[in-house]
Amino acid sequence: MENENEILAESLEKLSANVNRASSFKRSFLQGIFFGLGSAIGAGIIAAILIGTLNWFFHSASRVPAFRNAENIWLQK
Repeated sequence: MENENEILAESLEKLSANVNRASSFKRSFLQGIFFGLGSAIGAGIIAAILIGTLNWFFHSASRVPAFRNAENIWLQK
């Protein structure tokens, strides 16, 4: 029974240390900075892929005569 109490006490100490570490201001601040930085980088990569894909599509579509004629008509207005 004493052994189980010691194990329980050690587990509670580890849990308390983990909660204190996870709720510290410095850790939360750094986690927020990294989350924001990762979000910005991810959004930039997605935007670059989207713009590149659209550029490729419109560049390829300009070779199709029907689209080329429609573009010329639209530009003349």
